[in-house]
Amino acid sequence: MPGFFIVNKSTEFKIANYDNTRCCYNSMKYDNWDIQRNTLNKFIDDKIFLQDENYIIITEGVILNKKQLLEKYNCSNLFELIIVMQKNKTEFYKDFRGSFSGAIYDKNKHEWNVYTNHYGDNAIFYYNNNGISIIASDINYIINYLKNNHIKYTMDENALYYILTYAFMGDDSTIVSEIKRLAPGSVITLNYNGLCEIREYYRLSKNKYNLSNWSDEKIVNRLDELFRNAIKLEYDKDLEYGYEHLSDLSAGLDSRMNVWVAHEMEYHNMTNITYAQTGSADENIPKQIAKALNTKHIFYSLDNAECIMDIDGNVLMTGGAVAYYTITGGRIVLENLDKNKFGIEHTGQIGDVVIGTFLKSPSEYTKNVVGGMYSDVLSGKITDNPLDKYEDYEQYMMYVRGFRGALSSHFIRRNFVEVASPFLNIEFLEFCFSIPIEKRIGHKIYFKWVKTKYPQAAKFIWGDSMVNLFAPKWLSFLYKVIYKGPNKILRIFKKDNAKPTGMNPMNYWYLKNNNLKNYLDSYYKDNISNPKISQSLKEDMQHLYNSDSVLSKGQVLTVLSIIKQYFS
Repeated sequence: MPGFFIVNKSTEFKIANYDNTRCCYNSMKYDNWDIQRNTLNKFIDDKIFLQDENYIIITEGVILNKKQLLEKYNCSNLFELIIVMQKNKTEFYKDFRGSFSGAIYDKNKHEWNVYTNHYGDNAIFYYNNNGISIIASDINYIINYLKNNHIKYTMDENALYYILTYAFMGDDSTIVSEIKRLAPGSVITLNYNGLCEIREYYRLSKNKYNLSNWSDEKIVNRLDELFRNAIKLEYDKDLEYGYEHLSDLSAGLDSRMNVWVAHEMEYHNMTNITYAQTGSADENIPKQIAKALNTKHIFYSLDNAECIMDIDGNVLMTGGAVAYYTITGGRIVLENLDKNKFGIEHTGQIGDVVIGTFLKSPSEYTKNVVGGMYSDVLSGKITDNPLDKYEDYEQYMMYVRGFRGALSSHFIRRNFVEVASPFLNIEFLEFCFSIPIEKRIGHKIYFKWVKTKYPQAAKFIWGDSMVNLFAPKWLSFLYKVIYKGPNKILRIFKKDNAKPTGMNPMNYWYLKNNNLKNYLDSYYKDNISNPKISQSLKEDMQHLYNSDSVLSKGQVLTVLSIIKQYFS
Protein backbone atom coordinates (compact mmCIF):
# COMPACT_ATOMS: atom_id res chain seq x y z
CA MET A 1 0.00 0.00 0.00
CA PRO A 2 1.66 3.26 -1.07
CA GLY A 3 2.96 5.52 1.67
CA PHE A 4 6.07 6.29 3.70
CA PHE A 5 8.89 4.54 5.56
CA ILE A 6 11.08 5.78 8.43
CA VAL A 7 13.99 3.87 10.01
CA ASN A 8 16.65 4.97 12.51
CA LYS A 9 19.48 3.47 10.44
CA SER A 10 21.16 4.75 7.32
CA THR A 11 20.42 2.24 4.57
CA GLU A 12 20.53 1.62 0.83
CA PHE A 13 17.17 -0.18 1.02
CA LYS A 14 14.44 1.29 -1.25
CA ILE A 15 10.70 0.76 -0.73
CA ALA A 16 8.56 -0.50 -3.62
CA ASN A 17 4.82 -0.87 -4.29
CA TYR A 18 2.58 -3.27 -6.17
CA ASP A 19 2.62 -0.91 -9.17
CA ASN A 20 5.34 1.73 -9.04
CA THR A 21 4.19 3.26 -12.33
CA ARG A 22 1.25 4.79 -10.46
CA CYS A 23 3.47 6.27 -7.76
CA CYS A 24 6.10 8.92 -7.14
CA TYR A 25 9.20 8.25 -5.02
CA ASN A 26 11.18 10.61 -2.76
CA SER A 27 13.76 10.18 -0.02
CA MET A 28 15.73 12.21 2.51
CA LYS A 29 18.18 11.55 5.32
CA TYR A 30 18.52 13.41 8.59
CA ASP A 31 20.67 12.52 11.65
CA ASN A 32 20.91 8.87 10.52
CA TRP A 33 17.15 8.67 9.94
CA ASP A 34 16.37 7.16 6.55
CA ILE A 35 13.06 8.61 5.34
CA GLN A 36 11.30 7.52 2.14
CA ARG A 37 7.92 7.75 0.51
CA ASN A 38 6.48 6.01 -2.52
CA THR A 39 3.02 7.50 -2.74
CA LEU A 40 0.16 7.17 -5.18
CA ASN A 41 0.55 9.92 -7.77
CA LYS A 42 -2.75 11.62 -6.92
CA PHE A 43 -3.70 14.55 -4.68
CA ILE A 44 -0.02 15.46 -4.42
CA ASP A 45 -0.66 18.81 -2.71
CA ASP A 46 -2.27 16.83 0.14
CA LYS A 47 0.87 14.68 0.42
CA ILE A 48 3.78 16.58 1.96
CA PHE A 49 7.35 15.32 2.04
CA LEU A 50 9.24 18.43 3.15
CA GLN A 51 11.51 19.85 5.82
CA ASP A 52 12.73 23.19 7.14
CA GLU A 53 15.16 24.10 9.92
CA ASN A 54 12.72 22.90 12.62
CA TYR A 55 10.51 20.14 11.20
CA ILE A 56 10.25 17.23 8.81
CA ILE A 57 6.62 16.78 7.77
CA ILE A 58 5.05 13.89 5.86
CA THR A 59 1.36 13.45 5.04
CA GLU A 60 -0.30 10.57 3.21
CA GLY A 61 -3.79 10.09 1.73
CA VAL A 62 -6.25 12.95 1.42
CA ILE A 63 -7.26 15.63 3.91
CA LEU A 64 -10.79 16.38 2.81
CA ASN A 65 -11.12 19.58 4.83
CA LYS A 66 -7.70 21.01 3.92
CA LYS A 67 -9.22 24.01 2.14
CA GLN A 68 -11.36 24.94 5.15
CA LEU A 69 -8.38 24.62 7.50
CA LEU A 70 -6.17 26.75 5.25
CA GLU A 71 -8.79 29.48 5.38
CA LYS A 72 -9.29 29.14 9.15
CA TYR A 73 -5.59 29.51 9.94
CA ASN A 74 -4.85 31.93 7.08
CA CYS A 75 -2.20 29.67 5.53
CA SER A 76 -1.20 29.26 1.91
CA ASN A 77 -0.14 25.59 1.90
CA LEU A 78 -0.38 22.41 3.96
CA PHE A 79 3.21 22.51 5.23
CA GLU A 80 2.68 25.98 6.70
CA LEU A 81 -0.73 24.92 8.02
CA ILE A 82 0.63 21.95 9.97
CA ILE A 83 3.36 24.04 11.57
CA VAL A 84 0.82 26.67 12.64
CA MET A 85 -1.68 24.07 13.87
CA GLN A 86 1.03 22.13 15.71
CA LYS A 87 2.04 25.25 17.64
CA ASN A 88 -1.62 25.95 18.55
CA LYS A 89 -2.70 22.37 19.16
CA THR A 90 -0.29 19.48 19.64
CA GLU A 91 -2.74 16.88 18.31
CA PHE A 92 -3.47 18.91 15.16
CA TYR A 93 -4.33 15.78 13.15
CA LYS A 94 -7.47 15.37 15.26
CA ASP A 95 -8.97 18.20 13.17
CA PHE A 96 -8.19 16.51 9.84
CA ARG A 97 -10.95 14.63 8.04
CA GLY A 98 -10.66 11.74 5.60
CA SER A 99 -8.37 8.78 5.00
CA PHE A 100 -4.97 10.13 6.00
CA SER A 101 -1.85 9.42 8.01
CA GLY A 102 1.32 11.34 8.61
CA ALA A 103 4.49 12.02 10.54
CA ILE A 104 6.13 15.11 12.01
CA TYR A 105 9.71 15.24 13.29
CA ASP A 106 10.67 17.98 15.73
CA LYS A 107 14.38 18.61 15.09
CA ASN A 108 14.80 20.43 18.39
CA LYS A 109 13.24 17.60 20.45
CA HIS A 110 14.70 14.90 18.16
CA GLU A 111 11.31 13.22 18.23
CA TRP A 112 8.81 11.75 15.77
CA ASN A 113 5.04 11.75 16.16
CA VAL A 114 3.39 9.43 13.64
CA TYR A 115 -0.40 9.17 13.40
CA THR A 116 -3.15 7.30 11.62
CA ASN A 117 -6.62 8.68 10.99
CA HIS A 118 -9.66 8.41 13.27
CA TYR A 119 -10.83 5.04 11.92
CA GLY A 120 -7.41 3.71 11.02
CA ASP A 121 -7.89 2.65 7.41
CA ASN A 122 -4.78 4.62 6.38
CA ALA A 123 -2.61 2.17 8.24
CA ILE A 124 0.59 2.65 10.21
CA PHE A 125 2.81 -0.29 11.17
CA TYR A 126 5.74 -0.23 13.56
CA TYR A 127 8.76 -2.35 14.51
CA ASN A 128 10.90 -1.67 17.59
CA ASN A 129 13.44 -4.36 18.29
CA ASN A 130 17.19 -4.75 18.92
CA GLY A 131 17.87 -1.03 18.55
CA ILE A 132 16.02 -0.74 15.23
CA SER A 133 12.87 1.38 15.04
CA ILE A 134 10.75 1.41 11.88
CA ILE A 135 7.48 3.17 11.04
CA ALA A 136 5.76 2.42 7.73
CA SER A 137 2.49 2.66 5.85
CA ASP A 138 2.88 -0.87 4.50
CA ILE A 139 3.95 -3.92 6.48
CA ASN A 140 5.75 -5.12 3.33
CA TYR A 141 8.15 -2.17 3.61
CA ILE A 142 9.20 -3.38 7.08
CA ILE A 143 9.38 -7.07 6.19
CA ASN A 144 11.40 -6.38 3.04
CA TYR A 145 13.78 -4.18 5.05
CA LEU A 146 14.27 -6.97 7.59
CA LYS A 147 14.88 -9.52 4.81
CA ASN A 148 17.27 -7.18 3.04
CA ASN A 149 19.31 -6.75 6.22
CA HIS A 150 19.12 -10.44 7.23
CA ILE A 151 17.19 -9.63 10.41
CA LYS A 152 15.11 -12.52 11.70
CA TYR A 153 11.41 -12.16 12.36
CA THR A 154 8.85 -14.69 13.60
CA MET A 155 5.40 -15.80 12.58
CA ASP A 156 2.55 -14.81 14.91
CA GLU A 157 0.43 -17.96 14.98
CA ASN A 158 -2.29 -16.29 17.05
CA ALA A 159 -2.63 -13.66 14.30
CA LEU A 160 -3.11 -16.47 11.77
CA TYR A 161 -6.00 -17.75 13.88
CA TYR A 162 -7.54 -14.30 13.57
CA ILE A 163 -7.59 -14.88 9.79
CA LEU A 164 -9.06 -18.36 10.30
CA THR A 165 -11.88 -16.96 12.47
CA TYR A 166 -12.56 -13.26 11.94
CA ALA A 167 -10.99 -13.22 8.43
CA PHE A 168 -9.05 -10.12 9.56
CA MET A 169 -6.95 -8.99 12.51
CA GLY A 170 -9.06 -8.30 15.60
CA ASP A 171 -6.43 -6.22 17.38
CA ASP A 172 -3.01 -4.63 16.70
CA SER A 173 -1.53 -7.98 15.63
CA THR A 174 0.08 -8.61 12.28
CA ILE A 175 1.40 -11.80 10.73
CA VAL A 176 4.83 -10.97 12.21
CA SER A 177 5.18 -11.09 16.00
CA GLU A 178 7.63 -8.18 16.06
CA ILE A 179 5.45 -5.86 13.94
CA LYS A 180 2.26 -4.21 15.21
CA ARG A 181 -0.39 -2.03 13.62
CA LEU A 182 -1.25 1.33 15.17
CA ALA A 183 -4.84 1.37 16.41
CA PRO A 184 -7.44 3.73 14.87
CA GLY A 185 -7.22 7.27 16.22
CA SER A 186 -3.75 6.76 17.68
CA VAL A 187 -0.30 8.33 17.51
CA ILE A 188 3.12 6.82 18.19
CA THR A 189 6.04 8.83 19.55
CA LEU A 190 9.64 7.72 19.09
CA ASN A 191 13.14 9.09 19.07
CA TYR A 192 16.45 7.75 17.86
CA ASN A 193 16.62 5.36 20.81
CA GLY A 194 13.29 3.77 19.97
CA LEU A 195 9.61 3.71 20.92
CA CYS A 196 8.58 6.22 23.57
CA GLU A 197 4.80 6.12 23.75
CA ILE A 198 1.59 5.10 21.99
CA ARG A 199 -1.51 7.08 22.86
CA GLU A 200 -5.05 7.31 21.61
CA TYR A 201 -6.14 10.78 20.48
CA TYR A 202 -9.65 9.78 19.41
CA ARG A 203 -12.27 7.20 20.40
CA LEU A 204 -15.76 7.01 18.88
CA SER A 205 -18.31 7.02 21.69
CA LYS A 206 -22.10 6.97 21.80
CA ASN A 207 -22.06 9.69 24.47
CA LYS A 208 -21.12 12.60 22.19
CA TYR A 209 -24.68 13.99 22.05
CA ASN A 210 -27.82 13.48 24.09
CA LEU A 211 -30.55 12.88 21.52
CA SER A 212 -32.99 11.05 23.79
CA ASN A 213 -35.56 13.84 23.56
CA TRP A 214 -35.16 14.52 19.85
CA SER A 215 -38.06 13.70 17.56
CA ASP A 216 -37.53 11.50 14.52
CA GLU A 217 -38.06 14.52 12.29
CA LYS A 218 -35.36 16.52 14.05
CA ILE A 219 -32.94 13.59 13.90
CA VAL A 220 -33.60 13.04 10.19
CA ASN A 221 -33.10 16.72 9.40
CA ARG A 222 -29.76 16.89 11.21
CA LEU A 223 -28.64 13.53 9.83
CA ASP A 224 -29.35 14.74 6.31
CA GLU A 225 -27.51 18.01 6.88
CA LEU A 226 -24.42 16.19 8.14
CA PHE A 227 -24.51 13.65 5.31
CA ARG A 228 -24.67 16.40 2.69
CA ASN A 229 -21.74 18.13 4.37
CA ALA A 230 -19.78 14.87 4.15
CA ILE A 231 -20.67 14.46 0.47
CA LYS A 232 -19.52 18.01 -0.24
CA LEU A 233 -16.14 17.47 1.40
CA GLU A 234 -15.49 14.34 -0.67
CA TYR A 235 -16.70 15.46 -4.06
CA ASP A 236 -15.23 18.95 -3.80
CA LYS A 237 -11.84 17.29 -3.23
CA ASP A 238 -12.15 15.71 -6.69
CA LEU A 239 -13.00 19.10 -8.20
CA GLU A 240 -10.03 20.73 -6.43
CA TYR A 241 -7.71 18.50 -8.47
CA GLY A 242 -9.77 18.28 -11.67
CA TYR A 243 -10.73 14.62 -11.29
CA GLU A 244 -13.98 13.03 -12.40
CA HIS A 245 -16.05 11.39 -9.68
CA LEU A 246 -15.86 7.61 -9.31
CA SER A 247 -18.57 6.04 -7.15
CA ASP A 248 -19.42 2.45 -6.29
CA LEU A 249 -23.00 1.35 -6.91
CA SER A 250 -24.53 -1.94 -5.77
CA ALA A 251 -27.97 -3.24 -4.83
CA GLY A 252 -27.37 -2.09 -1.26
CA LEU A 253 -28.65 1.11 0.27
CA ASP A 254 -25.33 2.66 1.34
CA SER A 255 -23.73 3.11 -2.09
CA ARG A 256 -27.11 4.20 -3.48
CA MET A 257 -27.39 7.04 -0.98
CA ASN A 258 -23.83 8.16 -1.65
CA VAL A 259 -24.53 8.33 -5.39
CA TRP A 260 -28.08 9.69 -5.11
CA VAL A 261 -27.32 12.53 -2.72
CA ALA A 262 -24.19 13.52 -4.65
CA HIS A 263 -26.28 13.67 -7.81
CA GLU A 264 -28.94 15.80 -6.11
CA MET A 265 -26.18 18.15 -5.00
CA GLU A 266 -25.26 18.51 -8.71
CA TYR A 267 -22.03 16.51 -8.80
CA HIS A 268 -22.86 15.22 -12.25
CA ASN A 269 -19.54 14.26 -13.85
CA MET A 270 -19.77 10.84 -12.25
CA THR A 271 -18.96 7.29 -13.25
CA ASN A 272 -20.56 4.48 -11.28
CA ILE A 273 -18.82 1.10 -11.03
CA THR A 274 -20.54 -2.20 -10.32
CA TYR A 275 -19.01 -5.67 -10.20
CA ALA A 276 -21.24 -8.67 -9.69
CA GLN A 277 -22.57 -11.96 -11.02
CA THR A 278 -24.55 -11.47 -14.22
CA GLY A 279 -28.30 -11.49 -13.61
CA SER A 280 -27.99 -10.83 -9.87
CA ALA A 281 -29.73 -8.01 -8.05
CA ASP A 282 -26.33 -6.38 -7.80
CA GLU A 283 -26.27 -6.08 -11.57
CA ASN A 284 -29.89 -5.18 -12.27
CA ILE A 285 -30.65 -2.65 -9.53
CA PRO A 286 -27.53 -0.47 -10.07
CA LYS A 287 -28.24 -0.37 -13.80
CA GLN A 288 -31.75 0.92 -13.08
CA ILE A 289 -30.46 3.57 -10.68
CA ALA A 290 -27.70 4.73 -13.03
CA LYS A 291 -30.24 5.00 -15.84
CA ALA A 292 -32.60 7.05 -13.67
CA LEU A 293 -29.79 9.42 -12.68
CA ASN A 294 -28.27 9.46 -16.18
CA THR A 295 -24.80 8.68 -14.85
CA LYS A 296 -22.07 6.82 -16.67
CA HIS A 297 -22.03 3.21 -15.51
CA ILE A 298 -19.41 0.48 -15.80
CA PHE A 299 -20.55 -3.06 -15.05
CA TYR A 300 -17.91 -5.74 -14.68
CA SER A 301 -19.09 -9.34 -14.82
CA LEU A 302 -17.58 -11.70 -12.27
CA ASP A 303 -19.06 -14.83 -13.86
CA ASN A 304 -15.70 -16.51 -14.51
CA ALA A 305 -14.61 -15.94 -10.88
CA GLU A 306 -11.12 -14.92 -11.97
CA CYS A 307 -11.31 -12.17 -9.33
CA ILE A 308 -10.54 -14.73 -6.62
CA MET A 309 -7.91 -16.66 -8.56
CA ASP A 310 -4.89 -14.60 -7.51
CA ILE A 311 -4.43 -15.66 -3.91
CA ASP A 312 -0.78 -14.66 -3.60
CA GLY A 313 -1.22 -11.29 -5.29
CA ASN A 314 -4.08 -10.23 -3.03
CA VAL A 315 -2.34 -11.47 0.12
CA LEU A 316 0.78 -9.54 -0.80
CA MET A 317 -1.21 -6.34 -1.38
CA THR A 318 -2.87 -6.62 2.05
CA GLY A 319 0.20 -7.84 3.91
CA GLY A 320 -1.87 -10.75 5.16
CA ALA A 321 -4.14 -8.45 7.18
CA VAL A 322 -7.37 -9.87 5.80
CA ALA A 323 -8.76 -12.85 3.88
CA TYR A 324 -7.57 -12.57 0.30
CA TYR A 325 -11.07 -12.40 -1.26
CA THR A 326 -11.99 -9.24 0.68
CA ILE A 327 -12.55 -6.96 -2.34
CA THR A 328 -13.46 -9.66 -4.90
CA GLY A 329 -13.88 -7.91 -8.27
CA GLY A 330 -12.94 -4.44 -7.10
CA ARG A 331 -9.24 -4.91 -7.76
CA ILE A 332 -9.81 -5.98 -11.38
CA VAL A 333 -12.07 -3.00 -12.05
CA LEU A 334 -9.66 -0.50 -10.51
CA GLU A 335 -6.67 -1.95 -12.38
CA ASN A 336 -8.44 -1.36 -15.69
CA LEU A 337 -9.68 2.17 -15.07
CA ASP A 338 -7.91 5.23 -16.50
CA LYS A 339 -5.52 6.01 -13.67
CA ASN A 340 -5.32 9.70 -14.58
CA LYS A 341 -9.07 10.29 -14.81
CA PHE A 342 -10.31 9.51 -11.31
CA GLY A 343 -9.11 10.54 -7.87
CA ILE A 344 -11.27 9.28 -5.01
CA GLU A 345 -13.30 6.09 -5.07
CA HIS A 346 -16.49 7.13 -3.27
CA THR A 347 -18.03 4.17 -1.46
CA GLY A 348 -20.85 3.51 0.96
CA GLN A 349 -18.55 1.71 3.37
CA ILE A 350 -20.25 0.52 6.60
CA GLY A 351 -23.24 2.85 6.23
CA ASP A 352 -25.65 0.14 7.32
CA VAL A 353 -24.01 -0.10 10.76
CA VAL A 354 -23.34 3.62 11.10
CA ILE A 355 -26.97 4.73 10.68
CA GLY A 356 -28.07 1.28 11.79
CA THR A 357 -26.17 -0.96 14.17
CA PHE A 358 -24.52 -4.34 14.58
CA LEU A 359 -26.88 -5.05 17.47
CA LYS A 360 -30.09 -7.07 17.29
CA SER A 361 -31.43 -5.65 20.58
CA PRO A 362 -30.37 -3.11 23.25
CA SER A 363 -29.52 -5.97 25.61
CA GLU A 364 -26.50 -6.81 23.42
CA TYR A 365 -24.69 -3.71 24.70
CA THR A 366 -23.53 -5.82 27.65
CA LYS A 367 -22.85 -8.95 25.60
CA ASN A 368 -19.63 -10.59 26.75
CA VAL A 369 -19.02 -13.07 23.95
CA VAL A 370 -16.82 -12.05 21.03
CA GLY A 371 -18.63 -11.78 17.68
CA GLY A 372 -18.04 -10.63 14.15
CA MET A 373 -16.29 -13.81 13.03
CA TYR A 374 -16.73 -15.24 9.56
CA SER A 375 -16.16 -18.71 10.98
CA ASP A 376 -16.46 -19.84 14.59
CA VAL A 377 -15.13 -23.38 14.02
CA LEU A 378 -11.74 -22.42 15.51
CA SER A 379 -12.91 -19.56 17.74
CA GLY A 380 -11.53 -21.29 20.82
CA LYS A 381 -8.02 -20.80 19.46
CA ILE A 382 -8.11 -17.00 19.96
CA THR A 383 -6.17 -16.53 23.18
CA ASP A 384 -7.20 -12.99 24.15
CA ASN A 385 -10.53 -11.19 24.55
CA PRO A 386 -10.74 -8.01 22.46
CA LEU A 387 -13.94 -7.02 24.31
CA ASP A 388 -11.83 -5.89 27.26
CA LYS A 389 -10.59 -2.88 25.30
CA TYR A 390 -14.04 -1.38 24.58
CA GLU A 391 -16.78 0.26 26.61
CA ASP A 392 -19.55 -1.97 25.26
CA TYR A 393 -20.34 -4.57 22.61
CA GLU A 394 -21.39 -2.07 19.93
CA GLN A 395 -18.17 -0.10 20.21
CA TYR A 396 -16.25 -3.38 20.01
CA MET A 397 -18.12 -4.41 16.85
CA MET A 398 -17.63 -1.02 15.20
CA TYR A 399 -13.89 -1.02 15.83
CA VAL A 400 -13.25 -4.70 15.13
CA ARG A 401 -15.77 -5.78 12.48
CA GLY A 402 -16.22 -2.26 11.04
CA PHE A 403 -12.90 -0.39 11.12
CA ARG A 404 -10.47 -3.34 11.19
CA GLY A 405 -12.60 -5.73 9.13
CA ALA A 406 -14.73 -4.02 6.47
CA LEU A 407 -12.23 -1.23 5.83
CA SER A 408 -9.41 -3.70 5.16
CA SER A 409 -10.41 -3.61 1.49
CA HIS A 410 -8.79 -0.16 1.42
CA PHE A 411 -5.39 -1.87 1.56
CA ILE A 412 -6.01 -2.98 -2.02
CA ARG A 413 -8.03 0.01 -3.23
CA ARG A 414 -5.33 2.51 -2.24
CA ASN A 415 -2.92 1.01 -4.75
CA PHE A 416 -5.08 2.59 -7.44
CA VAL A 417 -7.19 5.39 -5.95
CA GLU A 418 -7.77 7.24 -2.70
CA VAL A 419 -10.89 6.11 -0.83
CA ALA A 420 -13.69 7.89 1.04
CA SER A 421 -17.16 7.15 2.38
CA PRO A 422 -19.53 9.88 3.64
CA PHE A 423 -20.68 7.49 6.35
CA LEU A 424 -17.15 7.65 7.83
CA ASN A 425 -17.18 11.41 8.23
CA ILE A 426 -16.46 11.95 11.93
CA GLU A 427 -19.24 14.46 12.60
CA PHE A 428 -21.70 12.15 10.87
CA LEU A 429 -20.38 9.07 12.70
CA GLU A 430 -20.60 10.74 16.10
CA PHE A 431 -24.13 11.95 15.50
CA CYS A 432 -25.39 8.58 14.29
CA PHE A 433 -23.67 6.74 17.14
CA SER A 434 -25.59 9.01 19.54
CA ILE A 435 -29.02 8.22 18.07
CA PRO A 436 -30.92 6.03 20.58
CA ILE A 437 -30.37 2.38 19.75
CA GLU A 438 -34.13 1.72 19.54
CA LYS A 439 -34.28 4.04 16.52
CA ARG A 440 -31.32 2.42 14.77
CA ILE A 441 -32.16 -1.27 15.20
CA GLY A 442 -33.86 -2.67 12.11
CA HIS A 443 -32.77 0.38 10.07
CA LYS A 444 -35.75 2.37 11.41
CA ILE A 445 -34.20 5.84 11.28
CA TYR A 446 -32.21 4.94 8.14
CA PHE A 447 -35.38 4.04 6.24
CA LYS A 448 -37.19 7.11 7.57
CA TRP A 449 -34.37 9.35 6.35
CA VAL A 450 -34.40 7.88 2.84
CA LYS A 451 -38.19 7.81 2.50
CA THR A 452 -38.59 11.35 3.86
CA LYS A 453 -35.76 13.14 2.11
CA TYR A 454 -35.18 11.00 -1.01
CA PRO A 455 -38.46 9.20 -1.78
CA GLN A 456 -37.48 8.47 -5.40
CA ALA A 457 -34.37 6.62 -4.19
CA ALA A 458 -36.56 4.61 -1.81
CA LYS A 459 -38.69 3.32 -4.70
CA PHE A 460 -35.91 1.14 -6.08
CA ILE A 461 -35.64 -2.39 -4.73
CA TRP A 462 -33.25 -2.81 -1.83
CA GLY A 463 -31.05 -5.84 -2.41
CA ASP A 464 -31.15 -6.94 1.20
CA SER A 465 -34.93 -7.49 1.25
CA MET A 466 -35.72 -7.60 -2.49
CA VAL A 467 -38.54 -5.05 -2.00
CA ASN A 468 -38.46 -1.27 -1.92
CA LEU A 469 -38.56 0.74 1.29
CA PHE A 470 -42.26 1.58 0.94
CA ALA A 471 -43.28 -2.10 0.82
CA PRO A 472 -45.28 -3.39 3.81
CA LYS A 473 -43.33 -5.27 6.44
CA TRP A 474 -45.10 -8.54 5.74
CA LEU A 475 -43.92 -8.46 2.12
CA SER A 476 -40.36 -7.76 3.17
CA PHE A 477 -40.54 -10.66 5.61
CA LEU A 478 -41.95 -12.95 2.91
CA TYR A 479 -39.15 -12.15 0.50
CA LYS A 480 -36.53 -12.69 3.19
CA VAL A 481 -37.98 -16.13 3.84
CA ILE A 482 -37.96 -16.93 0.12
CA TYR A 483 -34.54 -15.49 -0.72
CA LYS A 484 -32.56 -15.96 2.49
CA GLY A 485 -34.31 -18.80 4.29
CA PRO A 486 -32.76 -21.60 2.20
CA ASN A 487 -29.28 -20.11 2.68
CA LYS A 488 -29.67 -20.04 6.45
CA ILE A 489 -30.86 -23.61 6.54
CA LEU A 490 -27.96 -24.72 4.36
CA ARG A 491 -25.47 -22.91 6.61
CA ILE A 492 -26.85 -24.71 9.67
CA PHE A 493 -26.02 -28.03 8.02
CA LYS A 494 -22.69 -26.72 6.68
CA LYS A 495 -23.91 -26.93 3.10
CA ASP A 496 -23.23 -24.50 0.27
CA ASN A 497 -25.77 -22.69 -1.86
CA ALA A 498 -25.61 -23.69 -5.52
CA LYS A 499 -27.57 -20.62 -6.67
CA PRO A 500 -25.85 -17.42 -7.92
CA THR A 501 -27.24 -15.12 -5.23
CA GLY A 502 -25.50 -11.96 -4.09
CA MET A 503 -22.72 -9.86 -5.55
CA ASN A 504 -20.01 -12.46 -5.00
CA PRO A 505 -21.58 -15.94 -4.88
CA MET A 506 -18.45 -17.83 -3.89
CA ASN A 507 -20.37 -20.98 -2.97
CA TYR A 508 -21.97 -21.04 -6.42
CA TRP A 509 -18.67 -20.42 -8.16
CA TYR A 510 -16.94 -23.18 -6.21
CA LEU A 511 -19.69 -25.72 -6.94
CA LYS A 512 -20.28 -24.79 -10.58
CA ASN A 513 -16.92 -23.55 -11.85
CA ASN A 514 -14.54 -26.48 -12.17
CA ASN A 515 -11.59 -24.23 -13.02
CA LEU A 516 -12.03 -22.34 -9.77
CA LYS A 517 -12.63 -25.45 -7.68
CA ASN A 518 -9.57 -27.14 -9.12
CA TYR A 519 -7.49 -24.01 -8.58
CA LEU A 520 -8.48 -23.59 -4.91
CA ASP A 521 -8.23 -27.28 -4.08
CA SER A 522 -4.87 -27.59 -5.84
CA TYR A 523 -3.51 -24.57 -4.00
CA TYR A 524 -4.62 -26.15 -0.73
CA LYS A 525 -3.03 -29.52 -1.52
CA ASP A 526 0.20 -27.93 -2.73
CA ASN A 527 0.70 -25.84 0.40
CA ILE A 528 -0.91 -27.61 3.37
CA SER A 529 2.24 -29.71 3.98
CA ASN A 530 4.57 -26.70 4.16
CA PRO A 531 7.13 -27.63 6.86
CA LYS A 532 6.80 -24.14 8.39
CA ILE A 533 3.26 -25.03 9.52
CA SER A 534 3.03 -26.46 13.03
CA GLN A 535 1.22 -29.77 13.38
CA SER A 536 -1.64 -28.27 15.42
CA LEU A 537 -2.17 -25.43 12.95
CA LYS A 538 -2.09 -27.89 10.06
CA GLU A 539 -4.73 -30.10 11.68
CA ASP A 540 -6.95 -27.09 12.40
CA MET A 541 -6.72 -25.86 8.80
CA GLN A 542 -7.46 -29.32 7.43
CA HIS A 543 -10.54 -29.49 9.64
CA LEU A 544 -11.72 -26.01 8.63
CA TYR A 545 -11.11 -26.50 4.91
CA ASN A 546 -13.04 -29.76 4.81
CA SER A 547 -15.91 -28.94 7.15
CA ASP A 548 -17.04 -25.33 6.65
CA SER A 549 -18.11 -22.92 3.89
CA VAL A 550 -16.21 -21.77 0.81
CA LEU A 551 -15.47 -18.50 2.60
CA SER A 552 -13.74 -20.52 5.29
CA LYS A 553 -11.74 -22.34 2.63
CA GLY A 554 -10.62 -18.92 1.47
CA GLN A 555 -9.49 -18.09 5.00
CA VAL A 556 -7.37 -21.26 5.06
CA LEU A 557 -5.90 -20.45 1.65
CA THR A 558 -5.02 -16.96 2.89
CA VAL A 559 -3.01 -18.40 5.78
CA LEU A 560 -1.29 -20.88 3.47
CA SER A 561 -0.31 -18.02 1.17
CA ILE A 562 0.95 -15.94 4.11
CA ILE A 563 3.21 -18.76 5.28
CA LYS A 564 4.44 -19.51 1.76
CA GLN A 565 5.27 -15.90 0.87
CA TYR A 566 6.53 -14.54 4.16
CA PHE A 567 7.95 -17.45 6.15
CA SER A 568 9.17 -20.16 3.78
